[in-house]
Amino acid sequence: MRTSITVFFIMVSVLITNAQTKTVIETVRSNSDHKSENQGYQVNISIANDEEEYTLEASFPSDKTQQLKRYLDKHLDIIKIKDKVFYYGDETNGSEKKYQIKLKKGKLIASLDKNNVDTQFEEKFINIFNSIQDIVK
Repeated sequence: MRTSITVFFIMVSVLITNAQTKTVIETVRSNSDHKSENQGYQVNISIANDEEEYTLEASFPSDKTQQLKRYLDKHLDIIKIKDKVFYYGDETNGSEKKYQIKLKKGKLIASLDKNNVDTQFEEKFINIFNSIQDIVK
């Protein structure tokens, strides 16, 4: 029952958002099937994707952070580490940021400014994050 209510509200929010701004918003909520100190922890992944920007926000069991870090390390370069927060990308196109990724214990935020990248890079960036749910659950 709870799942069907969540799905209903997600569908309504997507329809309303699409009608107003043509933004695609996808929210994935699931309980982690991971046996750890975080057993039963809820995994939340929200994606907003419109003509100008792609944004992903995720929260997940904190012990999955290192596994996710290794995955991102394979695909992107770390530009700085500050207070146990890993910053990827932050590449610029002149003075404009192309993308920014922030990973800290149990949280990930990624954004891409589509106006400052070519289509090939945009597809690569989005594909990197398509596997996130499988990694963190």
